Amino acid sequence: MPRARPEERGRHHSHGKGSIAGRRSAARSWNRKRVLYVKKRAAELKRDISSNEIEITNQTVLLDSKKKEISTINAVRRGQAPDIELTSVRPGLLR
Repeated sequence: MPRARPEERGRHHSHGKGSIAGRRSAARSWNRKRVLYVKKRAAELKRDISSNEIEITNQTVLLDSKKKEISTINAVRRGQAPDIELTSVRPGLLR
């Protein structure tokens, strides 16, 4: 009976790439990596969503401010007294 070559010995019983056990081991390894990637990606997405919500709020406030400014300008052009809302008074302005 001829001897098996060294590269063929134990092929069916090892945990190499060709065996079922080796493939299961590789699948578990890839699954662990996938889970870590998904968790990391989810954290990034949550951070991005939070950042976008803050940006939307800021842009909405800015838009409302600009609309109010345009309304005031248009009221002055029509000769109407604008509804001026004092949000802050600088020192020395009222004497």
